Amino acid sequence: MKDSIKYCHLSVDDVGESLRRLASATNATNGLFDIAFFNTIKKWHERFGIKITLYCYALANDFIISEIPSCYRRDFVQNASWLKFGYHAKCAKPFIEETGYKAGFNLFNDTIKRLGAGKTNTLRLHYWQANPEQKKFLRSKGVRTLLTKDDDSLPYNENDIFQSEGLMHRRTRIRFENIDTVITPEVLQIGNKYIVAFTHEWCFDKEAEKIERALQLYSEHGYKFIA
Repeated sequence: MKDSIKYCHLSVDDVGESLRRLASATNATNGLFDIAFFNTIKKWHERFGIKITLYCYALANDFIISEIPSCYRRDFVQNASWLKFGYHAKCAKPFIEETGYKAGFNLFNDTIKRLGAGKTNTLRLHYWQANPEQKKFLRSKGVRTLLTKDDDSLPYNENDIFQSEGLMHRRTRIRFENIDTVITPEVLQIGNKYIVAFTHEWCFDKEAEKIERALQLYSEHGYKFIA
């Protein structure tokens, strides 16, 4: 029955460096999955059937997301069903403080469309928060859910969600770099109907082994990966 299905939403925040490598004029790779970061998550997809969302910066140091060349379009299109992209922030500044968030969002959106990449309507914003005006803008652009912080002061119901400005807000409970114990079903909160788990690109290599173990356990316990 549909009600018995358990879900896991897996994502990586602060994605910029791996995209910058794609955009680099000195980059000698032949495809998207020649980049180690993308190669690892593809192996997880092949092994565990994961879907994953990458939350991206529009600007990161000397990188502008629109610089990603269209030669990668075939890879993005062919993997769009499981490899999704979402807006995180214009740059490494809290989203709620951005005055140029509309331009940043539109730059990201236009690039993802040009590349034919998978796009999500569920976002986790940099530093979690957005003001009412920003939320209304995001909703007008097709966003339907915000992934929010694990904070009991927020008005979550028994299903770890609440509504604001027409958007669903869903609690993020698992942050891999904050897990300093053995990966067990209890640590991963296996048994919950809907689990939101994430890490950051800057610590991805360090956390990869831990994440892989978690994916194995989620898969063994019948979780369906969504993005």
